[in-house]
Amino acid sequence: MPMQMWIAKYLTKARDEKLTAMDNRIRLVNEVLSGVKIVKLYGWESSFRDKIAVFRKLELAILRKIGVVYSFMNILFSSMTLFMTLVSFSLYATVGGPGFTPGEISSKTIFVSITL
Repeated sequence: MPMQMWIAKYLTKARDEKLTAMDNRIRLVNEVLSGVKIVKLYGWESSFRDKIAVFRKLELAILRKIGVVYSFMNILFSSMTLFMTLVSFSLYATVGGPGFTPGEISSKTIFVSITL
């Protein structure tokens, strides 16, 4: 449970950073679009394009971080059932028999355990 809380906090913080970067970029694009005549008249296209590219690069970096965290979560949570099954069978094989002796692993035991 704490791991999910940490991931949620990180994703919330990253989302806020992304929204801030996106707001800055959209604000600049709106300024350029509202003053397109002046921008064209003075030849400031490349200057504004570079400024917009900086904000977009920041936004993409944040999106990449979010994507990595989502991928990690997906891999972790998808493999958790396989990992728990492996741990359960390992423990049973090690100390699952009567008096904490090694348990007998057979296909019958495995299939019954999986269905439960």
